[in-house]
Amino acid sequence: MEGLLRQALTRAEEVARELADPATARDAGRLQALGREHARLAPIARLAERRDRLADDLRQAEELVRDGADPELAALAQLDIARIPAELAQVNAELDELLLPRDPLEDRDAILELRAGTGGDEA
Repeated sequence: MEGLLRQALTRAEEVARELADPATARDAGRLQALGREHARLAPIARLAERRDRLADDLRQAEELVRDGADPELAALAQLDIARIPAELAQVNAELDELLLPRDPLEDRDAILELRAGTGGDEA
C-alpha cells in the first residue's frame, strides 16, 4: 500500500503543477482530464495528510506518557493513545479503498433514454 500511496501522492503533485501551468488552460481536453484526475487524487492526499498527522499525534502522546513530567498531560495523552489507533485504522482502511485499481470505463459518459409506455397493462 505504501508504494501505491507514494505514487498517488507524487502524481497528485504533478497534476497540481500541470493545472497551474497556463499552457494547460489553453487545452480544454487536457484541462478536463487533469481536473478529473485531480478530483480522484485529492481525497487520497487529504487522507494521507490526516494519517501522518494522527501518527505524529500518537508519537507525541506516547512521548508525553514516557516523560511523565505532568500527570494531567500524561492522563490526556493516555486518552489520545486509546483513541488514535482506531482513527488510524479507519483512515488506513479508507486509503486502501481509494487506492484500489479503478474501472477504466468508470469515467465515461452515459446516455439514458426514457420513453413513455404505449399504454395497457405492459405500461
